[in-house]
Amino acid sequence: MKREEILKKSRSEDCDEGKEYIEGRGRYYGEIVFVILAAILMIYNLFRGQTNYQVFTLFWGFLAAEGFGKYRVGKSKTNLIVTIFAAVASICNLILSIMLPTP
Repeated sequence: MKREEILKKSRSEDCDEGKEYIEGRGRYYGEIVFVILAAILMIYNLFRGQTNYQVFTLFWGFLAAEGFGKYRVGKSKTNLIVTIFAAVASICNLILSIMLPTP
């Protein structure tokens, strides 16, 4: 491919690297806050004698969705395995949170 063709194709993609960087950083900090809040809720529930099924449902569901997105782009078997296990864990915790009464 010639240089001009590559530049033309790049300009027509509507890809703004600055915007992608900002979104990536925002996602990174969002993930950190999510994990910290999940940990706080788990510790709080532990001291109150309550279950953490709802928190684990969200946590594993998040990991499953993130792993699936990474798998779709990179086709890594590791991400596929993470996605499958996290999805199963999320579904199991969801079932437990519905079936078992909260003390």
